[in-house]
Amino acid sequence: MKLSQMTYAVNSCLLFLSGLSSTVFAENCMQLMEKQDFKNAEEICSQSCDDGDGYSCYALGKILAEFGETSQDYQEAATYLTKACNLNSADGCSELGSFYVDGLGVPQDEQQAKTLFDKACELSSADGCHKLGNVYLTGQIVLQNFDKAKSLYEKACSLKYGESCSNLGYMYFNGFGIEKNISRANELYQKACDLNSSRGCYNLGFSYYYEEPRNFEQAKINFEKACTADSADGCLNLGYIYINGHGVAQNYEQARNYITKACELNSGKACADLGSIYSESVGVKQDLQQAINYYQKGCELDSSDGCMYTAVLYLQGQGVKQDYNQAKKFFEKSCDLKNGLSCSNLGFLYFEGLGVEQDLKFASELFLKACNLNSGDGCSNLGNSFLNGSGVKQDYTQAGIYYDKACSLDYGQACGNLGYMYWKGLGTPKDLGKAKMNYEKSCDTLNNSFGCYLLGGFYLLQTDNSASADFAKKYFEKACKLGHQEGCEELEKINNQ
Repeated sequence: MKLSQMTYAVNSCLLFLSGLSSTVFAENCMQLMEKQDFKNAEEICSQSCDDGDGYSCYALGKILAEFGETSQDYQEAATYLTKACNLNSADGCSELGSFYVDGLGVPQDEQQAKTLFDKACELSSADGCHKLGNVYLTGQIVLQNFDKAKSLYEKACSLKYGESCSNLGYMYFNGFGIEKNISRANELYQKACDLNSSRGCYNLGFSYYYEEPRNFEQAKINFEKACTADSADGCLNLGYIYINGHGVAQNYEQARNYITKACELNSGKACADLGSIYSESVGVKQDLQQAINYYQKGCELDSSDGCMYTAVLYLQGQGVKQDYNQAKKFFEKSCDLKNGLSCSNLGFLYFEGLGVEQDLKFASELFLKACNLNSGDGCSNLGNSFLNGSGVKQDYTQAGIYYDKACSLDYGQACGNLGYMYWKGLGTPKDLGKAKMNYEKSCDTLNNSFGCYLLGGFYLLQTDNSASADFAKKYFEKACKLGHQEGCEELEKINNQ
């Protein structure tokens, strides 16, 4: 063999060994990532990424994103993910898309994110198809398109991506772009749950719990699966099952344990519910300090109820020193989180000048915001403002409109006020039939003491038969039992006759 031929043979052998070495490094990188041995994976994946293996570059990006602490770490992670995507790593493209959604290490660019999800899905990334399905379902980046969302979830679900099976079930459950089909939804939820999607297990439990025919046993089984997989919603609803005794013996301690776990999993709603358990003595001795601690944690996790109940305790000085400024702060956050009752309560602070300078106009604006958020209290307060000309020009017609809306939202006081306006013909033609109808809703349906008092007065003025007097006594008595002082006084007058 000639010397030149020997050299060629050696080089060919080296090239073969080099290729084999790259493949081994890439395989080792994947194995270490599966074992979650990130420390050793970083070194091995770095070598195979340098040799042009897309998955290894993706793995490096994931490791840096998972353990990075600075913006520079995210920028370096984005560099590796970009390289991975350019090497046609489907996972790399999908992860890089998420970086562009959140602005991690790259400028926030939702259109670029969609482009990357598109590429990932074309490369058969179930995660990419799922994320692209979310884009079309929510309509946050592109026009909402249920057909495309459904198609993408179907593809990802066929690739055994549990979250997509669950989302597809959610579309059938709610009839988003397709005919509502609870049976089909449950099949997809079951498939998602079998693929270890905690959301799928939770959704299946939710369907069994709330949809007729209700199946509490199956709801419990699936909420337990979800909770075991650290689904806060699963744990929370499991707590509700034990509080209500649905399909199990009522057990407040067990309920509290599950709701506590949900709170520890950062469910703001669960933390707020725990606050109510301690505030209202549900299976425990009342502990207002514990209550406010949990309400505040719920508020920190953006539970509007958590913020509102914290504010109420500060307003009333229960468990804490009365502090109108703190009440205002927490009502403001809750109102910003679109809690209508908190907007109304904040308006009350400005109406009364509690901890703030009295401002009737601003109070009426807050009542309007509350009413637009379907708070019966807010609509009723706005009706009061128009009735009395407080912060707005007096207008009986507008007062009636807002009382009517509040009454339709089952706010008993407003039904009574609306009835009174029909009784007196304020802003509307006088109509005793409608007056009586609204009084009855206020008292008989909504157990409002004021409505009962007005209904008693209505019958008291009907002097044509003895039955009216009996009804008057009946409703004054109910008003009195519900705490209406004038109702008690009228009842006493009748009894003394």
